[in-house]
Amino acid sequence: MHFFKKWENDPIIQNYFSFKGRINRKYFFFYSLQWALLLIALYYVDELLSRSPSPISEILILIPTILICIIIALSNLSLATRRLHDMGYQAAPILCLIYGLSFLSPALDSFFHANKAIIHAVSLFNTGCSLYLLFGRGDKGPNKYGEPK
Repeated sequence: MHFFKKWENDPIIQNYFSFKGRINRKYFFFYSLQWALLLIALYYVDELLSRSPSPISEILILIPTILICIIIALSNLSLATRRLHDMGYQAAPILCLIYGLSFLSPALDSFFHANKAIIHAVSLFNTGCSLYLLFGRGDKGPNKYGEPK
């Protein structure tokens, strides 16, 4: 527990991994853009390094890639939570719906033989949610999640 207390007030942890408080549209956009650019760079590095036919090199590429993707997913969850807080919404039910649909859509698509229609519908829904987070107005003044940032 002492380890986590040490990092609790670290600016990187506060900016990228905190689930408390609020963030405005500009903050959400620029932090999301940073992660998107990192993912694009990671994709190209992964493509370059995976051309080696060795199974060991594939594993050495896969493990850091998975870890980086988990870190990015947690940070994006934090950003979305604080953005929803800025709009006055409780984040847990909304994010459970979004992430739940995302994880279940391949299974539902296969079960209903929908020829990827469900996957496309969920992708459109997620795009709409992302656009709402990006362009939706936050509450003016303080709300139950704190002062605007």
